[in-house]
Amino acid sequence: MRRRSLEQPVSDINITPLTDVMMVLLVIFMISSPILLAKGMEIHLPQVDDPPMLIEEDHVLYITDTGDLLLDGQSYTSDRLTEAFTAMVEEADESGETVNLFLRADESVSYGAITAIMAEATDAGIERISLVQDVLTGVPAEIEENIAPSEPGPGPDQ
Repeated sequence: MRRRSLEQPVSDINITPLTDVMMVLLVIFMISSPILLAKGMEIHLPQVDDPPMLIEEDHVLYITDTGDLLLDGQSYTSDRLTEAFTAMVEEADESGETVNLFLRADESVSYGAITAIMAEATDAGIERISLVQDVLTGVPAEIEENIAPSEPGPGPDQ
């Protein structure tokens, strides 16, 4: 005669082994993550008491809205400008200084014209080029006209 089992098959998932594995993985990642994030080079930066400040602008190149080029108060064409850059670099090399070029361009001068002049200066050997701008104290009138007034929203007590 056959014996019937009164026990039903277990259909629940036992999550204890899954939890054990997850806890072990969590501990492994917690221990190894600071080690993985600490990769890099050890660099000892030089210590400086007082960094040098540029008090005056050494060489200033003005670019007007008509495209005129004025370097240190003298007018230049684009061909002669490259020669002037080369002469500035040679003079600085003899005295052991670096050339600091400050570009003051009118806001209507195209970006392409400015980058072309910067490329000429770099090709001549000038390594420090700074773009000079005026500091805005508020929103310019032409920008303020294009800003749509905002609708007042409901306040905190509404």
